[in-house]
Amino acid sequence: MQQILILGGGAAGLAAALAAAQTAEGRAHITVLDKNAKVGKKLLATGNGRCNLDNRDITPERYFTSSPKALRRLLSAVDEAAPLAWFESLGLYPRTDEAGRVYPYSNQAADVLALLEHHLSRLGVEVRTGCTVQNLSQSRGGYAVQIETEAGRETLRADAVICAMGGDAGPQFGTDGFGTRFAAQCGGRTEPLYPCLTEGQLCRFFPEKEVTAKTLLAHMLKEERIFCAENGRYYANQEARNNADKDLSRCVWVLLDFIDQVEYHTVGEFPAAILCFANGELYEIVPIPQGKETMICQLLRQPQKDAGKRIVVVDDAAQIELLDIPQVAGFCTVAEDGTVSYYKEEAALES
Repeated sequence: MQQILILGGGAAGLAAALAAAQTAEGRAHITVLDKNAKVGKKLLATGNGRCNLDNRDITPERYFTSSPKALRRLLSAVDEAAPLAWFESLGLYPRTDEAGRVYPYSNQAADVLALLEHHLSRLGVEVRTGCTVQNLSQSRGGYAVQIETEAGRETLRADAVICAMGGDAGPQFGTDGFGTRFAAQCGGRTEPLYPCLTEGQLCRFFPEKEVTAKTLLAHMLKEERIFCAENGRYYANQEARNNADKDLSRCVWVLLDFIDQVEYHTVGEFPAAILCFANGELYEIVPIPQGKETMICQLLRQPQKDAGKRIVVVDDAAQIELLDIPQVAGFCTVAEDGTVSYYKEEAALES
């Protein structure tokens, strides 16, 4: 009988284990490993304890990403998997709120976890908790997984391994970044994780909802779900702060100066940090750090299809005379407190 190991007992791991058991139809032994004392710890917290299963209005345009093509492929795969139909086949009855968010009809995340655990037990899936994965390697035509338990170290062998250990969005639930570090150790490609926003940025993204935004930040700080540094910026954790993308943060301040005119915005591809569509025009917000002027100018002078007007963010106004870039709407600098100073070549967006 084939052996399949699922590393991680969160929502993704439990769903993967159940789907594998349904497909195998008794031809494989499936084991879920989780380092927490109980599986589904983070699942219980989703949707403020109601378990946000899906959203009826998911489209690529609603995401802030540097890889729109990859996102479209991912969302297309989710559509093909039909997760809501799968949940309904398990006996869960969903409901949709006015914002398109889908919850179990009972509004209880615990009911979703209990349903998953029931079917896992029914299909003979083994669930082991208190197991910390130490290493994964190929061995004898399959895989060897080293784990640490209270009883000591143990090596498990499997024909297939599914890694579902999460990112670092909820250290208190066990997703403390180990999953991404482990993926990198195993040769996987990872992208840097960036901090979120300052309080001022968040409030300006949601005008007329400043009180709600500040209350939310205060609640998340109290729950230790985010970390606030001395400079007033919020991070998922200390590690995210150390790897912060300062250029992207400065470009966000520029975007916020015109957010009421912006119809759409997303993360751009290097050297553009942000792309936005406003007043019928496409704009690229391009940061140019000191010492990178020549390299980035060369990149921006190359012919580009559908290139927009460029708002160039420099560290110091003295850099401007060193720059020879086509389609520049203007230059600017961004102070530590988010104040943007503009040096226009032509009429650009009016703040």
